[in-house]
Amino acid sequence: MEAQAPPESLRALWYDLMADLATTVDSIPSRVSQPGGTLSKAPSRFGVAFFLVALAAGLCYIAVHVARDLDSVIITSIWPYLLLGLALAIALGFEFVNGFHDTANAVATVIYTHSLEPNVAVVLSGVCNLIGVLLSSGTVAFAVITLLPVELILQVSSGAGFAMVFALLIAAIVWNLSTWWFGLPASSSHTMVGSIIGVGIANQLMHARNGTSGLDWEQAVKVLKALLISPLVGFLFAGLLVILAKALTDTDWARRMAFIYQANYRKPVWALLRILLAGVAGTGLLNLAAWLLSPFGIAKWLPILEIEQWHTPVGLILTVLAIGFVIHLALALLAGFVLKNGELLFEAPKNNQPPPWPIRTLMILTCTGVSFFHGSNDGQKGMGLIMLILIGTVPTAYALNHAVTASDVQQFIAASEQAGQILDRHVDKNGVLGEDARTEVTDYIRTKQLQPDTILALRELVEDLNHEVALYKVFKSVPAEDQANVRNDMYVAGEAIRLMQSTKNPAFTPAENAALSNYKSKVDKATRFIPDWVKVAVALALGLGTMVGWRRIVVTVGEKIGKEHLTYAQGASAGLVAMGTIFAANTWALPVSTTHILSSGVAGTMTANGSGLRLSTVRNIAAGWVFTLPAAAVLSGTLYWLFRAIS
Repeated sequence: MEAQAPPESLRALWYDLMADLATTVDSIPSRVSQPGGTLSKAPSRFGVAFFLVALAAGLCYIAVHVARDLDSVIITSIWPYLLLGLALAIALGFEFVNGFHDTANAVATVIYTHSLEPNVAVVLSGVCNLIGVLLSSGTVAFAVITLLPVELILQVSSGAGFAMVFALLIAAIVWNLSTWWFGLPASSSHTMVGSIIGVGIANQLMHARNGTSGLDWEQAVKVLKALLISPLVGFLFAGLLVILAKALTDTDWARRMAFIYQANYRKPVWALLRILLAGVAGTGLLNLAAWLLSPFGIAKWLPILEIEQWHTPVGLILTVLAIGFVIHLALALLAGFVLKNGELLFEAPKNNQPPPWPIRTLMILTCTGVSFFHGSNDGQKGMGLIMLILIGTVPTAYALNHAVTASDVQQFIAASEQAGQILDRHVDKNGVLGEDARTEVTDYIRTKQLQPDTILALRELVEDLNHEVALYKVFKSVPAEDQANVRNDMYVAGEAIRLMQSTKNPAFTPAENAALSNYKSKVDKATRFIPDWVKVAVALALGLGTMVGWRRIVVTVGEKIGKEHLTYAQGASAGLVAMGTIFAANTWALPVSTTHILSSGVAGTMTANGSGLRLSTVRNIAAGWVFTLPAAAVLSGTLYWLFRAIS
């Protein structure tokens, strides 16, 4: 059933407001095929049946686990549950819109190279998004949440807290739907960050006299840098990858080398020599990469490291031979590909025919990879807000992680005692403890100014938490009326330690930093958790959204960025770079935009291949990138002010 068109007056208003963003559709040259006819195909029965089964199973799973979580909650009023249902519906609505707005980018390349039928590609992408969400760590979710004013996070169950959540989500949904309507690949990540910025600024302006904080600008700058740099990375590296692929597959030199390799790779002496050379070079490059990436927390693959360290030098020799053998086989496969399909890689699809299986496999792998990593990154943004909603409405069930075991609690107690001793060594002798330790520490987080009584208050907070947790043995035994307070104390203590470590004030020793980081990890385990049913709900919303409204964005990415039809090499390069960039962002707990990484990657491949860019589309995408943050900020700030006025 097709959606009804909006009223003409409303459409006219939006076209007037966003005229510069509307994309002019130019026709694709007739010598190449277009998937336009296939875009209108109905979803396959198998795909629909599979997703319906997954949807039914997911809903049953969610219902069972929500009922189990709320079993111990004493119901005194139906109002919190109505509010919970409304907030969850809006939050999952954001993820639904995110699905057909952002995830469509993942299927654009595989559809426009005829590697998969649209209905199959969309179902595959939805499933991969679901898996990505389920396997996500949650670090990106809480990185986004820390942008918010600390007072609103601590008072999420108040009117201000709900006004914040509703303003964020409604603003994000409205802007995403607006850009989707015009077929613009704007970013849901930019939209969410812009909405958070708007609420933070509005909150600060509305309460400037009493010193209420706004955004955590340090964290905001970090996130904005990631959102700014990642599209540039997509453009540059996708373009370089196309150039490299052309040099390795579609030049006379490449074909000559491929012929030599194909003729000799099975000869024992020739092969052994190549294996040794490739093994030495590959092991050296692997060690160099591990050394370069070690400061960023990315080490060499652990099994390889263990083999190298086994019975030296036997382990190192085995590593060299294993890596050399893998490279040798890869080069043999590449040689066969160059001789058979090297030229085809840089041609546009013709006659709606799927590409040869090596190219088709590559395109499908990039589609699944981008979809998986999109789910693992973009899916987390909604999860963080859903957790705020749960904590605000039913803190008894979700303020603290009830899955933490008694053994974990004992480790928390031991870490607390060690943290308290460390803080005691850094207490300012001029410090005087106020009436409320949490208020003192919250002021430090808000102002980022270390006062004489700050560390004294933090030590008191850590010790009080230690005694309280030790009294109840496990978190689920904490009285219902105290669950939210214990969580807030933990959150404030953890954030204060993070801030002290990042500013290096006070100057903790390496051993002290390690002990405090251990304590913070125990705090995070108790407060920064995401129930599995929340992941399932977000995954289903993303997957369903992908299957419903993908066409508009797919057309823009597939047809309107370059002047020529997307080639196999361009689609694969853009997808591979998008996968790697999102994976790196997940590693560093940063939100990035799948939309802008992939669309800028396609633009980079068009530029590198000399295909030319449709400047009108590039201008419109850039305009969407520029206007999304301020537009979402103004919209969310206005909604927050309105909700606070009526609450």
